Amino acid sequence: MAAIEVARDWLDYVEAFGAAGSLALAVVAAIFARRSANDSSRSAKAAEQTAVAAREEASLSRQMVGRLEEQLEIEKAERDHRQMERGRRPLLEQPALTYMTDFSADDLPMGVLMDLGVEPELGSSVTGFYPIIVRAEFVNDGDKAADRMLASIAVPESVTLLICGPQGEHVQRVAPHAVDSLTLRGDGEEPARRHTWRIAHMPPGQPEAAHLMLLLPREQEYEVMLQAEHPDADPAQGYFLVSPGAVRVAPDSEQGGI
Repeated sequence: MAAIEVARDWLDYVEAFGAAGSLALAVVAAIFARRSANDSSRSAKAAEQTAVAAREEASLSRQMVGRLEEQLEIEKAERDHRQMERGRRPLLEQPALTYMTDFSADDLPMGVLMDLGVEPELGSSVTGFYPIIVRAEFVNDGDKAADRMLASIAVPESVTLLICGPQGEHVQRVAPHAVDSLTLRGDGEEPARRHTWRIAHMPPGQPEAAHLMLLLPREQEYEVMLQAEHPDADPAQGYFLVSPGAVRVAPDSEQGGI
């Protein structure tokens, strides 16, 4: 009987020890499971953060690519515009001179008459020259503006040149300068004198005009030259024969510049 009791006690110890070992294993397993769960959670969060960062980086990359493409488009447009502008240029047409009207010498301002050395007597008419008003017109027929174009008129030295309005109003004297190696027909071949002015804005297709008064010393034809000049265009000139009551294109004048 004693041997049987000892065996039972030993079995109880073994059973108790086995239960304790199982509990310990269960605790260890729980600890590892919790650590694994925490590690998995951290890994998931890290993966999510990595994904967010990747999405943000991709978005920034798309934005940078978009900005770069936009900048390239702007630069291309500017380059195309510069190339197109380089291909454009003014084209100066031959100037035109048109007769407007005769003008009475008696209606000239006293200051102009005094400058001419004329002292009219009371009740008498002014004689000795024949004023006419003409219109000088310039045209840019190109595809680029000819801003600050230089316009000029040359007349024989025996012809007095004035600037005025379309009807002879606002008459002012000018001081034309001598032109070397240019002669114009008047009383024979005469040395020429030239008056120049700038046209501030000369867009394509928009005529620019000036009104001038010519005091002709005789009732005959005098040769007049108009010229247009611009650094980006070939110069253009026209020759005309003016007389009291008329202006016509000079048919046989040499087409040279001044």
